[in-house]
Amino acid sequence: MKRSVTGTWRRPQTPKRMAETIRRLEIEVLGRPHCVGRQRCLVRLGEPVTMAEHHDAYAASKSGTLDALTRQFEQSVRSMLGQMGGGASPAESP
Repeated sequence: MKRSVTGTWRRPQTPKRMAETIRRLEIEVLGRPHCVGRQRCLVRLGEPVTMAEHHDAYAASKSGTLDALTRQFEQSVRSMLGQMGGGASPAESP
């Protein structure tokens, strides 16, 4: 464990601790926990990207290549979210 800036002990973040933090925030904001009981999570990963293929472009323009790859990743995530459905549409980037 590490000591935080405030002097309290900080434990490493785990999925269980993140879920507990969200539950506490829900109680604080909504007055009760929203997600109760057993939960399921679906995790999908996009197609792999071989970063070596972008080496020459990166060497020529680091920020331009990173911007293009970021847009590609964002579009991939939006597409996967759209395929999942559920009535919510992913937010558009500014």
